[in-house]
Parts: sequence; structure tokens; C-alpha cells
Amino acid sequence: MQLMTRILLPLALAVAFAGPATAQALFLDDFEYPAGDLLTDHGWTLIRSGTDIVVSSGGLSHSVYPHSGAGNAADLVRDGLQEVKRTFGVQTAGAVYAAFLVRPDTASETFNEGIFFYLGPTGTDIFNRFATVYVNEDGNGMARFGVSKSSGIQFTGYDYPLGQTHLIVVKYEFLPGDPDPLSLWVNPDLELPEPPAGDVSTTNTTDALELAEVVLSQINGGPTATIDGIYIGTAWPRALHVFSDGFESGDTSAWPDRIKG
Repeated sequence: MQLMTRILLPLALAVAFAGPATAQALFLDDFEYPAGDLLTDHGWTLIRSGTDIVVSSGGLSHSVYPHSGAGNAADLVRDGLQEVKRTFGVQTAGAVYAAFLVRPDTASETFNEGIFFYLGPTGTDIFNRFATVYVNEDGNGMARFGVSKSSGIQFTGYDYPLGQTHLIVVKYEFLPGDPDPLSLWVNPDLELPEPPAGDVSTTNTTDALELAEVVLSQINGGPTATIDGIYIGTAWPRALHVFSDGFESGDTSAWPDRIKG
């Protein structure tokens, strides 16, 4: 099976992202590292000090996400302050998608708090970010998710139970001459094509000149949460369904270096 995986997986990558000539996976991370390790031991770069983001045992699961249950996951601590990042290559045109699983256990009830994930340019930090994802709770066991560019948060309703795993998809689209739209979906059906509109979206504030880095954040007001199965790419993550059958779980040895986690 190991040999078959090495032979077929590169082909699967090509098939998965066939279509638009530029569609590709830029970064994938299923946190296939030993439980208890620090993310900074495995290619993630520290950009803000604080409580270490640690690999937790067992991956998150979701019925429509092909990276469900693969590898382990990463634990975020509320108000832990630490931020870590990975690079995925500079993008200045077209669309950039981010998808991941998250299980929020506690979150802030304050409107402008709850940051835990964002995309940004080369050298990004909390003051230079775009495609930022938030989570709040209502105090009664329900969560809402939000998205912003550099400011101006747009939230869903409080429709998502705390302590359960949710699939998040974010899309940033570079539009020459127009405000760039940013969209967020919660638990979309990846068996279907990309919906025409996000659950929430915004064009507010300054556009990004580029996107090149993904950040996991424990900034003040952030949630206690577990995150897993991070995908960054230029295609709606429906294409990832090719990975769900026929390959050994956790074997990324044949993946091109540019998309290894």
C-alpha cells in the first residue's frame, strides 16, 4: 500500500486540481506530528510569544471534509497570546481559499474579539492581516463565526454549538479596480459546487496587495479551540474529495514539498 500511495497520490493531486490552469493546493496541514509537540518544532514560525500552541492527540472529524480524522490537531488556548505562521507562496490575483475544521469550546462574548485564524501578506502580524476569522459565544452554549478584512467584522447568527466540530471555508478574491470581496461559509456541503455567495461576506476597508502567510492566533479575546485539516489553495475545497478514498491515512510522503504540512 505504501508503494501504491507513492505512485497514485501525485496523480490524484493533478486530477483533484484539474480545471482552471492555475488552480492548485498551496498548503495542507493535518498536524501529523507527535502529540505534545510544539507547532514551532514542525515548520510553524513564532511571530508573537505566549502560551505554546501544542499538538493534541487525535484529529477532528466532519462528515463532508476529506481531511477528517487524519493525523492529530492543534490546541488553541484562550488569551494565550502566542501566534505562529506558515508561508504558502505569494498570491496577488484570482481567488485564495482557506478551509479547516475547528471545535470551539469557549469564546468571548465581545463583538470585536475572537480572532483565531487569519491570512496576510509576507511579514504579516495582528496589525497587518486580511481574511481574519472570529468566533464568539452567546453565553448559552452557541457560537457564531465572523470574518473581516482589516476591520469591519461580519458575523453569522449564533447557530453553531460549542464543543462540536465545524467546517470553515474562507475565500478572498482579488478584483482589479473593485473592492476585493471576502466570504465565509460554515459547514458547507462540499459534495456540491461552490455556492454563489458566502454565509457572510464583506468588501469593507483596504484591499490586500498580496496574501502569502497563514496564522494561528491566541491573541487576547481568542477562543479555547482545537483546529485541524488546514487547506490553502486556489480552488474550492470540493476538489479535495479525491483524497478521501484509496490512500493510507496520514501518509504525506509523496506530496510535493510546496503543500506539505
